[in-house]
Amino acid sequence: MVLGPDGAQLATDDDGLGDNDASIAFRAGAAGHYTALATSYGDDPKSGAYRLTLVEESGDFAEPGEAGRVAAGETKDGRLETGDRFGTRGFEDRWTFTARAGQLLRIDVTSQAFDTYAVLRFGETPVDSNDDGGDGTSARIMTVAPNTGTYTLVVSAYSEARGRGRAGAHRAGTAACGPPRAGRPRARRRRLRGRLGV
Repeated sequence: MVLGPDGAQLATDDDGLGDNDASIAFRAGAAGHYTALATSYGDDPKSGAYRLTLVEESGDFAEPGEAGRVAAGETKDGRLETGDRFGTRGFEDRWTFTARAGQLLRIDVTSQAFDTYAVLRFGETPVDSNDDGGDGTSARIMTVAPNTGTYTLVVSAYSEARGRGRAGAHRAGTAACGPPRAGRPRARRRRLRGRLGV
């Protein structure tokens, strides 16, 4: 649990890091003395050793719960944190960009804090999603834009135990965004018969 300078409770967590480990990500809204309270979880108090780590994350992050904007070729930093939208996989960040129908899209989402999961939407319609298509546990979406207009990239942490909400920093970018494919004739579908022998 974290308390602000005025003693108000800012955030709590039980198992945000998985298993029995807690993790809290928050923004200091004002200068002053903040307090972290550590205790055991449950009705039966426990005693024992634990480790507390404080990490300062810096970057040009969007405000919690607000969608950020990313353009072709740009890379933006984001954070999953208290105040963000909460979906089936926990905290969610949203990034918007425009694309034209037929445009080739490549989107990468990386993080040192969690296993990234990315969903690309056009309006409310899912276009594509990915968990580990990039290096390691980085998400990568490679697809063709089906429509012209505004797309939304939803970033969250991939978790087998959905809904716990892992917090931490991530980086999202449209690493490649090509022009619409023009002048390429569509292949006609034909039914072929044959025999395969071994």
